[in-house]
Amino acid sequence: SQHRPLLQHLFFNKQRIPPHLRPRVWSSASGASARREEHGPDYYPAMVHMGEGHAAVASAMNGNGESSPTTAKSAVGRQVDLDLPRTFPGNARVELCLPALRRVLLAFAAHAPEVGYCQSMNFIAALLLVATVLADDGELHEEEDDESERRRRRESNGNDNSKANSSKRKPFPQPPRAPTPREEETAFWLLVALADDSSSSSISVPAGGGAANDKKKSTRGGGGVGGIGGSSSPASSSSAHPHLPLAGSILPPGMYGRDLKGCRVELGALARLLRPRQPRLAKHVFDALSCDASLLATEWFLCLFATSLPAETTARLWDSLFVEGNKVLHRAALALLKRHSKSLLAAGNAGSAMRAARDGAAGEHDAEGLLGTCFDGVGSLPMSRIEHARKEAGKEVEREVAGRAARRAAGVGGGGRG
Repeated sequence: SQHRPLLQHLFFNKQRIPPHLRPRVWSSASGASARREEHGPDYYPAMVHMGEGHAAVASAMNGNGESSPTTAKSAVGRQVDLDLPRTFPGNARVELCLPALRRVLLAFAAHAPEVGYCQSMNFIAALLLVATVLADDGELHEEEDDESERRRRRESNGNDNSKANSSKRKPFPQPPRAPTPREEETAFWLLVALADDSSSSSISVPAGGGAANDKKKSTRGGGGVGGIGGSSSPASSSSAHPHLPLAGSILPPGMYGRDLKGCRVELGALARLLRPRQPRLAKHVFDALSCDASLLATEWFLCLFATSLPAETTARLWDSLFVEGNKVLHRAALALLKRHSKSLLAAGNAGSAMRAARDGAAGEHDAEGLLGTCFDGVGSLPMSRIEHARKEAGKEVEREVAGRAARRAAGVGGGGRG
């Protein structure tokens, strides 16, 4: 990867990801750049064309009254169009991204039909689009700012006229604008790297998407969405991972699959990881209140915290997610539950617990504090422990699926994904 030296510099010198380089670093660390190069420049426009064609197909039913492939393709387009106006409504930057967001989501569904489209992807893709726009605007701003500073020094001849000259600098962030085609395609490939667990590649890339070794310290990015900005400063980071073949997605398999089985496994794993760390909290919330992890953290996992945390904090968390993989989701969830354990323990019913978790996450404006808890306060969390929790949770989910299938066969209840 052309940005591998930058990644190594960030890892070894324990620095934050510069905001204006964030999408490029995300692309390099996740393998999105490698996939993009592998498929070539014509691939994304072709997927957009295919996705928009599917969306335009009229609904059709086969002779048995069952959904046909064309019906499913049309349903994707209808659901995407329903979800677009629900995506961060009132956010001027997102509103300008909506046409591009539609193309990205339809292209992804065409690229990965086994995954398709799931509600929550719209929030993730919207945040990716805003990040790419703000990164390019930030890079332009920094170049202009550097030139302004050099001009100021030449004109001042050593005199301190910085206050007078600083007023001439262009403000940042720049006014909202729509993504360029290049930025739009960057967002598409980042979404592929996150969610397309049906694809695989032998291209050698940095193993950010789920390395086996877990360090207690992690790369902590800087920035905020709306804007994703901020200054670079030293922060804890893990050592650079060896370059491993890319296979599948950053997110665990089946995260957006039928019945959301992958997400349910992650929620079950979270409950198992929480009990030994905070037994009093787990006993109160899970047992006494009958408020299981799905009520607290489904939105966290499906939306990758994009709709739960403040935008800046989400961007900082995604820096670690793209570089270090899906273990970060569990660290973040455990950190939130720990940081807001007092209000959760005070909850008298499941509804109050859900509000406490929701309000606690929404108030996490101290991104550095949350990340400190994620990587220093949660304690050791090796991938082997997460995988063991997933294995046990997977068995329980399989039993639930089998039970649901039996009830469906008997004509009682059903299931699906949103």
